[in-house]
Amino acid sequence: MDVGFGRCGLSNEADVLALARKIVELPGLEFRGLMFFPGHFGVAPDERAAMRVRVNDFLKRVLETFSGAGLPVSIVSGGSTPTAYEGSFFHGVNEVRPGTYIFNDRNTVAVSACTLDDCALSVVVTVVSTAVSGHAVVDGGSKTFSYDRFQAGDGSGFGIVKEDPFAEVERFSEEHGHLNIQRSERRYRVGDRLSIIPNHVCTTVNMHDEIYGVRGERVEEVWRVEGRGKVR
Repeated sequence: MDVGFGRCGLSNEADVLALARKIVELPGLEFRGLMFFPGHFGVAPDERAAMRVRVNDFLKRVLETFSGAGLPVSIVSGGSTPTAYEGSFFHGVNEVRPGTYIFNDRNTVAVSACTLDDCALSVVVTVVSTAVSGHAVVDGGSKTFSYDRFQAGDGSGFGIVKEDPFAEVERFSEEHGHLNIQRSERRYRVGDRLSIIPNHVCTTVNMHDEIYGVRGERVEEVWRVEGRGKVR
């Protein structure tokens, strides 16, 4: 179902019922339930609350339509990372599908769906140049983080430098990240190690073969990214 994101799915209860009936008629298929993705809920909590009223009105109409038609709906699947902790507020939902929330990222923080302390993944990079005054270059660029934009404020920047809140990840080239450190009081040196929380963790993970599970200063686990490189 399309609940307002406008990407895919049906936005009229009669059309949803017609599709379900077609599935029931086809051999080899079993109709189990409904699915939606509130991808447009990447906004502030008060805006999400207002949008949820409209979504719930649609969900109620759909479920009433299916009940009236005598077609059971065993699964109502919906959710996203920004709505993960509000999943029970959606009418009839009994399955949620958040993805980014396993790690969280800068975009998730920006819509108040988590705090900075909830961001479990960062990329460790090394400062490789301080040749230009007010700037530093690190060895992680678009091949490391991807070029996903920041979806809040003025949309600027490509991550958060955990060790320096005044540094801005200004732009990427393929192999390098360019930091604007004009407002920073930190003295940057070649060889410094920094941890950057990306704008979008999903595409960042897909850029790497392994993830290191760290507690304190100790690496306790190494996980292979099994889905990496599977696109044909």
